[in-house]
Amino acid sequence: MGVKLAHAMGAHVVLFTTSPSKIEDAKRLGADVAETQEMLDFCGQHGITSDIEVIPMRKINEAHERILKSDVKYRFVVDMDSLRQ
Repeated sequence: MGVKLAHAMGAHVVLFTTSPSKIEDAKRLGADVAETQEMLDFCGQHGITSDIEVIPMRKINEAHERILKSDVKYRFVVDMDSLRQ
């Protein structure tokens, strides 16, 4: 929906995906044809970063439970360095 709405409002829409099979769907929904490096450079120049919640590995089960309860505000990122502790 976000891609469709932004496109309808005249925005230049970029969709990030790691699945090449989703590229055609993204274009059909209204995403523009946006190279990853170009977008990453733009984000770097403007300080645009993802909102995340970093969790230690020992809290992975708790994170899973929170996902099941829809109690997640941002994406979880597991701190792999916590494995050394």
